Amino acid sequence: SSLEKLNLEGNKFVTLPESFTSLKNLKSLNVSQNAVINEEMLFAVLAKMQNLKTLKADYCQIRSVPNTTIYLQDVSLKGNLIKTLPLNILYAKSIDLSSNTLLDLEAIFTNLSSSKSLKTLNLGYCKIAVLPISIGALKSLESLSLIGNNLTILPAEIGNLSNLKFLDLSNED
Repeated sequence: SSLEKLNLEGNKFVTLPESFTSLKNLKSLNVSQNAVINEEMLFAVLAKMQNLKTLKADYCQIRSVPNTTIYLQDVSLKGNLIKTLPLNILYAKSIDLSSNTLLDLEAIFTNLSSSKSLKTLNLGYCKIAVLPISIGALKSLESLSLIGNNLTILPAEIGNLSNLKFLDLSNED
């Protein structure tokens, strides 16, 4: 099949058919707002889709990302129930975790610190009051969004982000 982009947003998929792994040209998949999706099954299928570059799985009630190697470049997991990310997400250039209010930032920053490819990280509206000093380990980061959080101070280690070109701390409140 020559299908490159597939949008399944707003349905009630529990899992993706195994036959999706034969979609060799598929580069972008949107499964957002499929609230009953089984994350283990979803990521098992995604691990076999080696040409897939973009995943949008926003508002799917995903609790965890299994430790399966996936080669995604752009990952959007907005509005889920995620606490941490496994090391397998190291290939991503862009990660959107906005509106995930249960994040363990220390664990996430520690896991992402060995990534050489991560350029963009969105942690907007995550109810963050304090950024851990481990933020300074995300050396490849060029864009960091912390919009709509409850920050009162920034750790000095944010100065270690020598490649940072864009930092958004705005808050409408």
